[in-house]
Parts: sequence; structure tokens; C-alpha cells
Amino acid sequence: MASDRKSQIYPRPIPQAPPLDGPVLMKDGTPAWLRPLDDGDIDGVIDLLERSSSDSLYFRFFGAVRPGEKLARSLIHPPAAAAGVGVGFLAAAETELPEAPSVNLVVTIGGSGRAQKHIAIGSYSRTAEDEAEVAFLVEDGFQGKGLGSLLLERLAIAADAEGLKRLTAVVLPENRKMLDIFKASGYQTHRAWDQGDVQIVFEIEPTHESVRRSEGRDHTATIASMRALFEPRSVAVFGVSRRGDGVGRQILKNLLAAKFRGKIYPINPFARTLIGLKAFPDLASVGESIDLAIVAVPAEAVMKVARQCTAAGVRAMVVISAGFAESGPEGQALQDRVLNEVRGHGVRIVGPNCLGLVNNDPDVRLNALFTPVMPRPGHVAMSSQSGAVGLAVIDFAHRWDLGFSSFVSIGNKADVSGNDLLQYWEDDPNSDLILLYLESFGNPRRFSTLARRIARKKPIIAMKSGRSASGRRAAGSHTAALAGSDAVADSLFRQAGVIRTATLEEMFEVAS
Repeated sequence: MASDRKSQIYPRPIPQAPPLDGPVLMKDGTPAWLRPLDDGDIDGVIDLLERSSSDSLYFRFFGAVRPGEKLARSLIHPPAAAAGVGVGFLAAAETELPEAPSVNLVVTIGGSGRAQKHIAIGSYSRTAEDEAEVAFLVEDGFQGKGLGSLLLERLAIAADAEGLKRLTAVVLPENRKMLDIFKASGYQTHRAWDQGDVQIVFEIEPTHESVRRSEGRDHTATIASMRALFEPRSVAVFGVSRRGDGVGRQILKNLLAAKFRGKIYPINPFARTLIGLKAFPDLASVGESIDLAIVAVPAEAVMKVARQCTAAGVRAMVVISAGFAESGPEGQALQDRVLNEVRGHGVRIVGPNCLGLVNNDPDVRLNALFTPVMPRPGHVAMSSQSGAVGLAVIDFAHRWDLGFSSFVSIGNKADVSGNDLLQYWEDDPNSDLILLYLESFGNPRRFSTLARRIARKKPIIAMKSGRSASGRRAAGSHTAALAGSDAVADSLFRQAGVIRTATLEEMFEVAS
């Protein structure tokens, strides 16, 4: 592969998810999905063309075009480009042209499967053995959200894997937005005039600036996507019982005891009031925007709640409920369906099968944990993959007189992972030290990159299960994933500058 070339000094950034088929984040933190285009996308591409303004179509196709099936198919199967002629112009041509070897990507939101809305397309077509021409189309309402830069970055990854050395683009001189995308990429670009158009050529070999800007875009988007979890202005709690000590009721008590600064809406179709608060039968009855939903209902009812949340515009969910990936194949399938439902609508999820989260910032005062013990305020941020360990952690913190800026139990980490939390805590002024309890690495190479950068600013102390056979079995039963080699974990921590401890007691001794 081209990425193994010895001349490559700066390693290409490693996305959290698979680079050409997986979840992505826009600049404002809105989740979306990026994947290859295929013939099944024809209707979605036609809709995108019909929603696009005449200016956007003009810039993409170098002239006035008529949206329709023929134009849509030219985006899915770009025609071969002749020297000095833009891909966009050729796609709009009336004559039949041979198809070029190409990579074609689409960004979608909303719903699942083919029902998703297509909002951006990026592609490259080979023009020479080691060169290809790129082109983009982003729906007007989503321009300025970083999708052009994201597509360019992922196309460069695909081109590198195929052995290409450079990408080119032909851009109309008045298309300032597209010219700015290439300028902001950080690659070493070369511009020249070509029959009144701007021809851009750049080597796809990563540079210090291209890596820095890519990491910066990802950092900004990740932090923006986490704000609804850590800084909600309103919280809805599902599964609050009218009596007893159920999970939802305990969380509602904790929110009230912590004096949460925002609004709280208990959801129960059979209650009018709950612990002194007005209760609502569903989210639609609230009549107010909701940032965060805490879900403590049986696993089989979570999908119904998820649909309420997407319909109401909820931005984040914490799913306490168990019975998902940790329970076997059927639970994994249910977890996948819930995640597909919410991610397409811009919702981020902590969990499922988790303990909840805390943010002790005095301007927020959010305690959405399922535990009667209140974590005291402080300057330690912690993530725990195990709810049971999370309870022990809070107990240890009291004994060692350590307080938390925030604490998150990530459970099955279907969406929000420890890597996401590291990026949020990197710039959190209330967090001076980061503690991690890990049972598995979702993306160890990404973890290494982030931890190496963040550990220069804030110490990271980690405890990873799996040193013993019993520990490996426990990790596997909780996460439905292999814990991984203990020697590999040691090496990973050492290279990233992370302090590893063997026990919770040792972790808090080092933290103190």
C-alpha cells in the first residue's frame, strides 16, 4: 500500500471509525454517515440534485444542468476525464462517455438504510496512473459544516490506498468556497489558470499542516457533539416509576439532589407528578426542546423511546438499560437498530448498559448516575467501561478525598467511546487529571494518537482489565469483545505516555 512508503514522514490521521464507511461528525458536532455510493442511491442522489440551488449546480457542473436520473447516474459512475476538462463538465455532457476508475462517497443523515437523506457527494476519477481528479457537491443548507474538507480527507485516504500520488481539481474562479476547502486542507497545493478556470494540483502525501488541520477539525467536531451530554439545558428521564427505588426514579432523585441548573422532565404515561415535578406521558407532550434524554426502560422499549427522541429533536441520550450487545447476538442486533435510528438524526449515545454520567461544573450540576452515592466535586475526570467498577471508583474517591469534575460510565460504548471523552476533557478547564478504566480498545491506534497528545497537557492514568484469565473473561462478558493482549496494552500505554496501574487502590494512590 502507498501508506507504507518510507518517504512518508507524517503519518496520516486515523479516524475513529472506518474511513470510507462509518459514522462522521460535521463541524457543529452533528453526526452523519459516510459510505460508498452505489446504484441503490439513485433516488437519493436525484433528490439531492433537485434540492441544490442553481449556483451549487453551476459550480459543480460548470454550467446550467437539468437534475434528473442521467445526471445522478453520472455522479455514481463518473465518466472518464480528458486532460484539462473538469469532471463536472463531463458529467453534464449529452454524449455517452466511458466510465473512469473512481471512488465515490456520499454523506447521509436521517432514518436508516436507503431512507436516509443524501446531503453531500465527493468522488475522484483517475486521469493518469498515479493521478485523479476530485469533485464535490454539498447541499446548500449543509455548506460551511466541514463536509467538503471531510470528503477531501477521506478521498485522499482512498487514493493513497490505491497507490495514487496526487489529486487535481478544476474549479471556477468565482467558486470561493471550493477554493477555500483546498486552501484549508493543509496540503501543498499548486494553482494554475487553465482556459479561464483554476486548476489545483496537490500531492496527497501528508504534511505537518495537513495532519494538524485534520486533527483540529476532528477535535472541534467531537467537542461540539459532546456538549449536549455534558452541558444540557434540559433533561428528560424515561422509566421513572411512581414508587419504589427503580433506576429511573433514583436518577431523577440525583438530578434534583444535585440541583441541576436546567429543566427536568420526567416521562411516565401513568403519572401526573413524580417527586414533586410535573410528569409527561411522552416527549411530544413536553412542548419544549430537550437536549438530553436519560433512558431507563426495558431493552425492548428502548427503540420506541429512541423514535420519540429523534422526532422531538433530542441531541443526546444516555441509555442505562441492559439487554443489548452484552447479552448476545439478539441484543447486539437490537443495539445496532437503536444506534442506526438515532445517529442518522444527529443524536449521540452513551451506553447502553451503563451507570450514567456526572458533570459537577457549578454552572451545570448534572448528576445522572444510577447510584445513591454522590460523587463530590473536584478536578478529576474519569471514564469507566464497567458499571460495577464505577461504583467502586466512587467509593474509592471518597476514601482518598478525591473529587470529580465529571464521571462517565460508557457501558457497551455503542457510540460515545473513551476516545471521544479524552478529546472533550483535553480542553475542559475543570479537569486536571484523567482516569480510565478499560476493558477493551475500540480503536487502539486512535487511542494512542489522542493519548500521546493529551498526556502532554494532562496526566492520564489507566487501569485495564485482562491481566488474569478471570479478568479477561469478565471483560469479554461485559463488552462482548475480546480484551486483547495484556502485553500489547502495556506497550500501547507506554508509547502513549499513559500511566498504567494494576488496581483501583494503586490508581487512586497515584492520582492523589
